Amino acid sequence: MKIMDDQLINDVKNGKDIYLAGGCFWGTEHYFKQIEGVIETAVGFANGHTANPTYKEVYTDTTGYAETVYVKYNPDVVSLENVLQGHRPDKSQQTRPR
Repeated sequence: MKIMDDQLINDVKNGKDIYLAGGCFWGTEHYFKQIEGVIETAVGFANGHTANPTYKEVYTDTTGYAETVYVKYNPDVVSLENVLQGHRPDKSQQTRPR
């Protein structure tokens, strides 16, 4: 996934909504749903040049669209930087020795 540059982070820091393109949007959406503070997610397409593309048209790279995930988050619970880094507070528990 491409992480946004510092200027773009500053532009949206006070907001609660962000759109991210990261390959397969179903997997990306699922990943973001795991983050504490993420309120809502949705999937779709962004920045293409055809009207109403189908999923098949998008994944064949003929429309210019990217699979995109909408993420609504609570900045009082998780920062934008942590959302972009895929921050999960329970991550240390998942990697402990067994």
